[in-house]
Amino acid sequence: MRQPEVFISWSGDHSQAIGQAFKTWIPAILQGVEAFFTPADVDKGAHGENEIAMHLEAAQVGVFCFTRESLNSHWMVYEAGALSKKLDEAQVCSLLCGIERLQLPAPLRGLQTTEWEKDDIRKLIGTLNSALVGDKRSPVPEESLSELFEVMWPRLDAKVAPLLE
Repeated sequence: MRQPEVFISWSGDHSQAIGQAFKTWIPAILQGVEAFFTPADVDKGAHGENEIAMHLEAAQVGVFCFTRESLNSHWMVYEAGALSKKLDEAQVCSLLCGIERLQLPAPLRGLQTTEWEKDDIRKLIGTLNSALVGDKRSPVPEESLSELFEVMWPRLDAKVAPLLE
């Protein structure tokens, strides 16, 4: 099993498309960071729920792609709870895509959230950069991170913005 660092959670077509875009975009900004995203990262024939549980256990950060259609997803709340039980080891980052924080399920409303807008996504990338430092990875220097973000943001936004309309 690869050691994921970012677990991307989704539910529904729009949320899945946003998660997929984010999964391919993160390593372009934060080199050396791996993201786990279903179903793409679950091998055929594998027990999907077991794979998800193993990757949740290994994740340092979870990015939860909330849209209108995913607000009532019990599975996303379960995954967020699994990560948040590791308070000193993992962070739960709710990415709000076309919704407001008060629309989130009660347990998630108390956490800091990220709105789908450039400056807030930049802050999220800064958080990921800081949180994912370890034996095999150093943070991207702030100046380089800002430059990379400015170059790569339009690509991500071009994929996601139509989904939010």
